[in-house]
Amino acid sequence: VYFIPGHATHVLVLNTKTDEIFHIGPELVGQFKWLRSIRVGPIIYGLPCHADSILRIDTRTQGVTLLPLPDGNDEEKNMGPWKYHGGEICPIDGKIYAMPQYATRVLQLDPKTDTLNYVGPHLPGKYKWYGAILGCDNAIYGIPQNAAHVIRIDPSNDEENIVSLHGDFALGGHKWHGGAAAANGKVIVGIPCHAHTVLHIDPGKVPKISLVG
Repeated sequence: VYFIPGHATHVLVLNTKTDEIFHIGPELVGQFKWLRSIRVGPIIYGLPCHADSILRIDTRTQGVTLLPLPDGNDEEKNMGPWKYHGGEICPIDGKIYAMPQYATRVLQLDPKTDTLNYVGPHLPGKYKWYGAILGCDNAIYGIPQNAAHVIRIDPSNDEENIVSLHGDFALGGHKWHGGAAAANGKVIVGIPCHAHTVLHIDPGKVPKISLVG
């Protein structure tokens, strides 16, 4: 088991066969560095929270390396802390998409080449989406925390329309904090934070979004 460092200075490993615990990789300074991880074969990727890079762990060699975020424009270079909150790998193209929190664009990682890109429009604001959930249509959905819309990521669309926004909720409010999909992916729900209702999403090119409760 590999543990992604937030405030910790190293990646922590637990050998479940021997119960041995040890550190690997270089010293990694800072707080809230990476939040959440995604495994692709033998490689584990840590998604950036305050860090300016993706954490890459090769479980075959115990190697730990950093993949710097793309430069983008000045806004993206200086987007500061709380960049992304959750991500998911998309079966359509095999790429990982990270959900913008303070970051102004969706982050895309191609695990075949370790190439990083920004996709979709500029999305201003803070605490925008929490959590990335795969639907039955193989698109990825982000749950609005302070954003006014559900975000949908669909690489089967042309490049300009990979990212789309759906629904119309008030900005702010810390509405929902993450969510979950049914076993068949046909329903996605957002978990209430300050909202008084459950967010209900029926996945699709134009998803049906409603409030329950």
